Amino acid sequence: MKKKILIVNNNMNIGGVQKALVSLLQVLKDQYDVTLLLFSARGELMGEVPPEVRIAEVGGLFKYLGMSQGECTSRKDKLIRGFFAAIARSIGFKWSIKLMHVLERKKEITGYDVAISYLHCAMPNSFYGGVAEYVQYYVKAKKKVCYIHCDYINSGTETPYSKSVYMKYDTIIGVSKSVAEQFVRAIPQMKEKTVAIYNPINVEKIKNDAQKDPYRYDGNYVNCLTVARLSSEKGVDRFVRVLDKLNSDRVRYYVVGDGKEHQSIETLIQDKGLDGRVFLLGEQDNPYRYMINADMLVVPSYHEAAPVVFQEAQVLGLPVFTTNTLSANEMVSDRYGMVVENSEEAMIKGMQKIISDDKRMLEIRRNLEHFQYGDGDVLGAISSVLG
Repeated sequence: MKKKILIVNNNMNIGGVQKALVSLLQVLKDQYDVTLLLFSARGELMGEVPPEVRIAEVGGLFKYLGMSQGECTSRKDKLIRGFFAAIARSIGFKWSIKLMHVLERKKEITGYDVAISYLHCAMPNSFYGGVAEYVQYYVKAKKKVCYIHCDYINSGTETPYSKSVYMKYDTIIGVSKSVAEQFVRAIPQMKEKTVAIYNPINVEKIKNDAQKDPYRYDGNYVNCLTVARLSSEKGVDRFVRVLDKLNSDRVRYYVVGDGKEHQSIETLIQDKGLDGRVFLLGEQDNPYRYMINADMLVVPSYHEAAPVVFQEAQVLGLPVFTTNTLSANEMVSDRYGMVVENSEEAMIKGMQKIISDDKRMLEIRRNLEHFQYGDGDVLGAISSVLG
């Protein structure tokens, strides 16, 4: 009989974690009996969950951890979610989820060989996450595994509380070597229980989607693209400032994604007079049609773990320009793009080199022609954890 695996996440909205989860489900669906348990069974990626995977929903109070305030459709939902979010902001998220735990009194989930939290702990005053805690509170399994998709030290999630949650797990999976090493640096007691496994990606789907009405850029410009949610840590605003200081009309900047920073970034674009050079394209179901013909993927983040978009760009032969975040040198290096120090000044100097050195871009693209990716190693690594 196949081993029974329970994977828990908050929702299936468009995002790097959710896209990686869809790919993981594709890898596991034939070898394991998989159930996907969501706080809120909603999101644009619900339709991409393989039919072999059972989908269940936690619901109750926990549904509010799977939806934003803007996604609440009733006044009641807005008030309840707002109440728990206010607790998180004022005295800490751990008290929000402990109160949920007291009020819900849910029965323990049993019957699984392995339970996986696919989301790490959140920042202490953020009403987000809760998945790692849920697996500990409500699931009984022979083995419990937690994924770490963040730079544990620099993302603001390193706290005594999160450490107490992770210490209860049998295995921690960091989504790159650098992510795993950073986690162990913070919690050395977990060294023997921590492994590194890259996120799987669906290469065939990425390539096929890229050919569906591919976006045509003006070849007279260096067309840079960012695919990310518009939140402060992603650094989209500072790349806009980099363009303003470049003093070059050769670069155009396109941004696929949306989020709470949209209005402030739009205002910055107008203030800098960059309306004709920076284009906010909003959320897109198919970002690959924008990636396939771009000149460079830009990742100007303040901190990152191991962005799936690095791998997606490599599959599509797209050079990456990135700040030096946790896994940048490990996953990109000079072979597949350019890694610069994490500052506006370094990005300006890096972009000046790109504008003035066409040969370097050609060399990177030739390297990308030989890039190969396979899920076989990922399945083997996951199987060694799951058994």
